[in-house]
Amino acid sequence: MAEQAEAAVNKGDHIMLYATIRTLSERKTNPNRPPRSDASRFVSSQAGNIDLCIKDYSTPENVMKYEANAQAMEYKAPVYCVQMLAGIFVHAKEYVRVLDLASGPGQVGEELSRHGFENVHAHDGSCAMLDVCRRKKVYSKFICSVINDDTRLPVKNGFYDAVVTSGAVLENHLPVSALAEIIRVTKSGGFCIVAYSADILSTNYGKSWEKEIQRLEEDGLWSRHCKVLIPNFYINTRGVVDVLQVA
Repeated sequence: MAEQAEAAVNKGDHIMLYATIRTLSERKTNPNRPPRSDASRFVSSQAGNIDLCIKDYSTPENVMKYEANAQAMEYKAPVYCVQMLAGIFVHAKEYVRVLDLASGPGQVGEELSRHGFENVHAHDGSCAMLDVCRRKKVYSKFICSVINDDTRLPVKNGFYDAVVTSGAVLENHLPVSALAEIIRVTKSGGFCIVAYSADILSTNYGKSWEKEIQRLEEDGLWSRHCKVLIPNFYINTRGVVDVLQVA
């Protein structure tokens, strides 16, 4: 499955990609799923550094620079993420409840809107980022909240059909413990689409992120159906998109 999806992306064959990913939505969920509370245990705190990161994104000027830089670097990851999600939820996209986690200025939300997703919530730790999201009029709700080892999202268990996060898998952005929180807010059988630069995997943070994905899978909380390599996360940089289904 992973090899087929990777080949589809590298060839630009989105029809093949859709056919490969679409079959995931037909998989049966695990009736013996462990309690959601089991997903909450993990690693060391990055809270102080995350606060500094949010401070950097707290002014309109810095948010504008962030968005301008993303455009200049031809940031394509949101396009790949949403193509994959659209391949899973082929019908009635307007009813699919999606969380854009660590939305930034809303590139993922814009792509979701283009593909017919209408019930999309934006989350970010920076309220200035969410102000930009509001102006784009592609989101129906906004959540300004930090995720760290001690703080949960103000969201009920199993609330979303899908969670998408793109470009936030970085040290001092999303802590590794965010993976358990993604599982908590996604309904059983729902999907998580996670995109990040392939370079991250060689760092200590990236290794911890990958190890936690595997641990959560071993614990029966989700399964990774494919790990897709994308050629242009942004200019001259390959990326990775994980497609995971919550048990």
